[in-house]
Amino acid sequence: DNDPFAVTPGAPTVVSLPNTALGSERLPAYEIRYRIQPHSRVNVDATLFYNDYNRLRSSEGTFTPVPPTLTSVRGQNLFGETYGGEISLVYQATDYWRLTANYTYLNMQLHRLAGSKDTTAAGLEHQSPRQQVALISRLNLPRNVELDASFRYVGGLSTLAIRPYYSADVRLGWRPGKDWEFSVVGQNLLEPAHPEFFTQFSAPLPKEMERSVYAKVTWRF
Repeated sequence: DNDPFAVTPGAPTVVSLPNTALGSERLPAYEIRYRIQPHSRVNVDATLFYNDYNRLRSSEGTFTPVPPTLTSVRGQNLFGETYGGEISLVYQATDYWRLTANYTYLNMQLHRLAGSKDTTAAGLEHQSPRQQVALISRLNLPRNVELDASFRYVGGLSTLAIRPYYSADVRLGWRPGKDWEFSVVGQNLLEPAHPEFFTQFSAPLPKEMERSVYAKVTWRF
């Protein structure tokens, strides 16, 4: 009675068929980048992009009522575009301390060709965060000691019911020589755990990124 492979009475049989006629997806991509150094210690880098996708993979399905059968075959009936931008500000506060701030915006739009029965496009549109912010500090202390810290904000994924989250990492490192490095790292320090992404195979619950602290020794030879 508890056979996990038992077929539910009345449930349709799912048949997936190969498609050897699939060709390559096409992507004309456009990008504009601008760099400026308004001060000897300040660098600004801004990028705008537009990607035009064609012949994207789709999942075409047909249903036969008797016997109940769902037949799925791969097609190329999706097209779409992504556009957005990124701006990065680097400030060399002192000879030993560098601060970086990044902001990224991404918008994805997917569409079906006429006659396509694909149902995945709407979900795929929202499986990449629309906005991300990162703040990074890198500080070189005396006696070859390094202190790095980063903070980031990542927008939510509405299709996957993942809320926006904040995260912070800290690293303390020491280089006694050119071949050796000792470090202690703390990751995801702002909360015990949070989900970032999951798929239909992440059962029974999506994998969460947990708070962690670890030590590391590196020897280069």
